[in-house]
Amino acid sequence: MELDENKIKEIEILKLLFHLPAFWEKERSITVMEARRAIESEDRDTDSVLLVDSYLGANEEFTKATFKFDPSQKLTTKWKQGPPEGRPAVALILNDGSLYTEGITNFNQDAGEVTIRWSKKVMDEEDGESTRADPNIFLSEVKALTLWDWRERYDHSRSLLNVINDYLNHDFPSVTREIIEKNKPKTGSVTMYRPNEDGNLIEPALKAVKNLDRSFLPIQGPPGTGKTYIGSHIISRLLAEGGNNNRPRIAIVSQGWEGIDNLFRSTIHRLCEAGLRPELENKQIKLCRRKAFQPVAERARKFPQVHELFEVGNGLPKERKSIQYGVSPHNDNEGEEWYFNSEEDNSPEPVLPIKGVDLHSGADLLAATSWFFVSAQMREACKEEIYGDDFKFDYIFLDEAGQYSLAETLAISHAAKNIVLLGDPKQLPQVVKANHECGADLSVMEYLIGKDRNADPSKGFYLGTTWRMREEVTMYISEQFYDHDLDWKREICNEREILGMRNGLYFSEVEHEECSRSSKIEAEKVVEIVDDLLAMTFKDSSNGEVVERMVAESDFIIVTAFNDQRQVLISQLERKGYSGVRVGTVDKFQGQEAPIVIYSLTSSNKEEIPAGRTEFLFMPNRTNVAVSRAQCLAVVVGAKDLIDTQPKTILEMEALNSLCRVFQDVEEGKGISGEWPSTNSVIQST
Repeated sequence: MELDENKIKEIEILKLLFHLPAFWEKERSITVMEARRAIESEDRDTDSVLLVDSYLGANEEFTKATFKFDPSQKLTTKWKQGPPEGRPAVALILNDGSLYTEGITNFNQDAGEVTIRWSKKVMDEEDGESTRADPNIFLSEVKALTLWDWRERYDHSRSLLNVINDYLNHDFPSVTREIIEKNKPKTGSVTMYRPNEDGNLIEPALKAVKNLDRSFLPIQGPPGTGKTYIGSHIISRLLAEGGNNNRPRIAIVSQGWEGIDNLFRSTIHRLCEAGLRPELENKQIKLCRRKAFQPVAERARKFPQVHELFEVGNGLPKERKSIQYGVSPHNDNEGEEWYFNSEEDNSPEPVLPIKGVDLHSGADLLAATSWFFVSAQMREACKEEIYGDDFKFDYIFLDEAGQYSLAETLAISHAAKNIVLLGDPKQLPQVVKANHECGADLSVMEYLIGKDRNADPSKGFYLGTTWRMREEVTMYISEQFYDHDLDWKREICNEREILGMRNGLYFSEVEHEECSRSSKIEAEKVVEIVDDLLAMTFKDSSNGEVVERMVAESDFIIVTAFNDQRQVLISQLERKGYSGVRVGTVDKFQGQEAPIVIYSLTSSNKEEIPAGRTEFLFMPNRTNVAVSRAQCLAVVVGAKDLIDTQPKTILEMEALNSLCRVFQDVEEGKGISGEWPSTNSVIQST
């Protein structure tokens, strides 16, 4: 018996929902395995692993433990990280063979000492109570610590299970249902998502968002097309045009605070622009960033226009304490209930969240990570039939949705009436370590519009014009990654130029052997290219005023795949006095741009690529992001043997193709790239 399309779709959804709840546990399992391997392996990666000479002991309260190490070890700078970013967490293997993870409280490389928090509990056999374990029993044989970047996601898993349960047992309309079933966006009379005849995208996008009805809307933004610009315009207009009593409540969410702040800051800038001033007259828009700034100066630096409009933290009146949901520690009830942290704040009367006060329900615009939305408090408040909608957000704007997992999107979807997805599945994907079946490993954008397609105009907006890259760079990005469907804003992009040479894409082949994560030879070639270009002139008339000046260190972005190579590049550049050149991995520079980009591939050949990183290095998404940071000129530097790799699978062949085009499509006057000349003296204008 043949199954019809609807039945096939139903089966695929059920298979997906079966595998999704295991997403975080599988990821954690791989992270644990990697940590154990890093600690126990004789061939340790000393960049992220700290070898311990001895255990020095603990404090009297058994809350901290200190180790001695050789200060000459080569370590990544993350070990020394402190406020405002926060100190890192570490993993270590205890004397009993179990893995223990905790945060660093102090790291002193000069003294060769590192102190970690100690919080392990053991059960007292006599009274059955748990007490703090004696660290001296568990830590005396520790030989190494490794950086630990996993954050437990118990609330995420519980929220996702609740969402899936609601989907399977109820048929009421919800954005969750629309995403799971991959339905077309519900936007009333708006059924196609294209710019106006004059090319304006803001007005049709704003109209579509206003008409969302318990649904979602993808906005795919290739490099330099302005998805943050459009997103911030939509949010600011929604806030400004709403009255004090009917203004939509909006949340901005992303993978981390850098992405959240980028859209949050841009939205605040739009709200402060003169064009919206008349609409903001006599209106009080409450903005809240859930994470407080450390130090406070960060607030002034990142958000100089906010001033008194800005709220930090939970936004509660002083007389109202933060409300919790769960098993209260203040009474003998075993069931979950609403309560306050402090016992004296709890009254005999039942505690309930108050609309406009608790859980940021008084904020018009909230910046927060997913942890807030999956908390027990938000799960309970949003599911209530009587008052649940009072705590749901009218819109969640999910930035960098191409990197945001489908599992996490569904886990927060219970807190939203509508979700707007800003991202691009062809740029950096979400980082997935484990093998997941039936699409459970996909980002939400990959799930809804596909990994290899541009957004269909009946399913979402596709921003098809870049405001960043010159024609020569755009042609490569468009052809390789966007089905020849990425245009460039000629009156802007082509008005930026490195004078006296052909702008666009270049390659530089170098010869080196036995280089895996770093190559001094390649770093020296990068410095040589920087040397050449610092002697050139940069012309920019994109703002209507002609500016000609010498190329500066700030005009460069140097990208590499490996942190080890980043350190070598920084060292070589500083030796030449070029400390102002930006250097980092591909992940660091998504969303940034510069007139010149140099991309260092590093590994000598395929065999030298670190284990498990072959797909990572050759991934088309990473090539796309690295090259597309360039406004005028991009140079890819790599070993010939690496580029000449013979692919063994179709997927490997497709992945290599984007890099091979850079190194091989060099036909004079027609090729997509050119070979970088050996010295500045031979650079010729074309």
